[in-house]
Amino acid sequence: IGPLFLAKGAALLRNGGAVAMVKPASTLLYQRAGNAVELRQKLFSCFTFDEVANLSAIRFELFPEAVGPACVVIFGKPKPSPQETFLYFYPKRLRDNQAGSRFIIEPQDVNRITHVEAESDPLVWVTLGVGSRRDLELVHRLAKLPSLAKLHTVGKVLKR
Repeated sequence: IGPLFLAKGAALLRNGGAVAMVKPASTLLYQRAGNAVELRQKLFSCFTFDEVANLSAIRFELFPEAVGPACVVIFGKPKPSPQETFLYFYPKRLRDNQAGSRFIIEPQDVNRITHVEAESDPLVWVTLGVGSRRDLELVHRLAKLPSLAKLHTVGKVLKR
């Protein structure tokens, strides 16, 4: 149902206006099949995003009854250029005895993502949530290599 709220917010949006919404993160950020891919392509090619905050790491502190991860999206009406960037935040819980329920956004938890990456690269969200641009480049290079299963079928890897 989360994508329906995004669609309705986008439909009601006027020029110069903005939509800011807390929504489930799975469809927008994590899922890689059918409707989720189409949703990302439509949203990130038709609307200019200002920021996406991925609340997955702190969802239970923010929403104790949460079933899945959440995110905050802020976007506006003009169509973006594909290379236009927006901020992607991944706040984390501050880990010390006195912290209680405090959160932190460290410099490595803030990245700039292009609209074309957001619409077409499903690995960008998870990788930049826990790593850096260098990690994303490594993941892309590794994805081009044959898997162990493929190497096994051609006899280059043995398994027990």
